[in-house]
Amino acid sequence: MIDEVIYVLMIQKMKETTSIRDVAALKRKMLRDKSIWKDCLNPVEIFFKYIDQLTALGNLEILNIEYSTSKIALEISREHFLFPRDALHAACCKAHGITNIATNDRDFERAQWLNVWNP
Repeated sequence: MIDEVIYVLMIQKMKETTSIRDVAALKRKMLRDKSIWKDCLNPVEIFFKYIDQLTALGNLEILNIEYSTSKIALEISREHFLFPRDALHAACCKAHGITNIATNDRDFERAQWLNVWNP
């Protein structure tokens, strides 16, 4: 999940600093201009400080992804037609007994009724 948040933070920062709205064009511009890339990492650094505070307070636990979870993701992707990243999220939930997920990704609505996990 952390990689998803980082990606969104970088793209949103880029949208704030330019009139470009097409994500592919934003990414191309970021890769061409290293100073823009570094600027887009500023909100990511703030995000990591926040994550560090939450974990230090005991209000958040960061879980690692095991290789076996990646294999579960492959099966979920194959069976339920989820893209690999979404399937990996579902597999992590399944592997760790997580029954609730906060998301605005509509694919997870489909995954719920496919019994990828039982909310």
